[in-house]
Parts: sequence; structure tokens; C-alpha cells
Amino acid sequence: MRKGPPLKSALEESRTFESRRNIVSLEKGRIKKVFSDAEAAHHEWSILMLLYKRGVAVPEVLELRENVLYLQYCPGPLLLDRVLALEHKNSAESLNNLCTELADWFDRFYQAVPGHIRGDVNFRNFIVGVSGVIGIDFEALPTGQKEMDMGAMLAYYAAYSPAFTTQRTRSAAIMFNVFSEKILLDKNKVLEEIHIAFKRMKKRRKCFDTRIVESWLSSFEKEV
Repeated sequence: MRKGPPLKSALEESRTFESRRNIVSLEKGRIKKVFSDAEAAHHEWSILMLLYKRGVAVPEVLELRENVLYLQYCPGPLLLDRVLALEHKNSAESLNNLCTELADWFDRFYQAVPGHIRGDVNFRNFIVGVSGVIGIDFEALPTGQKEMDMGAMLAYYAAYSPAFTTQRTRSAAIMFNVFSEKILLDKNKVLEEIHIAFKRMKKRRKCFDTRIVESWLSSFEKEV
């Protein structure tokens, strides 16, 4: 009887990833990202090419065919999964190290494209690779202040399940303090941006307890 390929190899060769706007899959060792139209694909292609050439850790662009973008496959857990795993282990030192890698990525990004921000700082838009953090999904390259990224990122972090816990307060404080050592940030502006991000969440989410959010934010402010 002829044997097929090992199960692990077969799974790694073909895989589909969760995406709200596009169809993303792993095919023959590279990422295939199908956009709704060619203009959207070309837009992300141009952003990735710019960042890659300027030394930012992003997937290498391999090919662009109309509305399909082929990218380097970067193995590793999503930032969200890695952060939650470290929280579960209650490993403050490892979390500090991970936040340092993330801050290094943002520092390089801001130096590469002055005046621009990451914008979509969802923790699912970063991969923790062997050599450090890698940014993925660049459908826009907005302009703005660094505090906008930091505030939105901390708000996302606070709201990920299990949301607004005491441990999450300490972990978010670690992230903010690590970033502040690497990147010049206005603390009051960051806190203001966290408030703005929470207001946006309230509009999108049916279950959003303002009292719990305000209590968490008050505890966070005391930590930083």
C-alpha cells in the first residue's frame, strides 16, 4: 500500500486562516491572500514593499496577481495567543521580554515611516516569530500620533477575554512601561486614547459594562 505524506506536513502545506475581509490560506509553503478587488491588493502590496525595504519585520512579498497577493509564510503564534499563554503561566518576566520585542518592532516602524502609525493594532495582526515580532495585514498606513497606537493597543488588551481582570491590569502596565522606555510617549495622551478606544468598543458591542471599564481604567492609571 502506498503511504501518503505525514499528517503534519499535509496540514502545514494547506491551511486556511481567519480573516474578516479577505480569503487567506497557506498553499505550497506561501501565504495566498485574495482581496475583493485588484486595487486593495495593490495597496497592501505597496505598503508591504515600502516597510520591507526600510527594514520593518513584515512578510516578504513574493508575487502580485491582480487581486491576489502571495506572501512569505511566517510561522509562529499570534501575539494574542502568546500573550494569553504567558498570562496563564503568570510569567511576568517572559511577558516583559515579549513586550520589549513588540516595542522594538514599533520603534523600527515609526523610524521607517515617520508621521505614520500602525492603526490596526489588533493583537491578531502580529506574529511572534523565532527572530522577533512580525507585523501582518497592512490594508492602510494612516497618519497620526504614536499615542493613538499605544492607547488602542492597551484598550484591545484590556478587553480580550478574560477581560478587565486584576492580572490584566498588571500586564497592561508592564506593556505601557516597556514601551515608554523605548518610545517617547505622552502618558496623559495615551490615557485619553484608551478612553476613545473604549467608546468605540461600546458602540460596536452589545455587552459593554461601562462601570467595569471605568474601574479597570482607574486601577490601570494607578499602576502607571
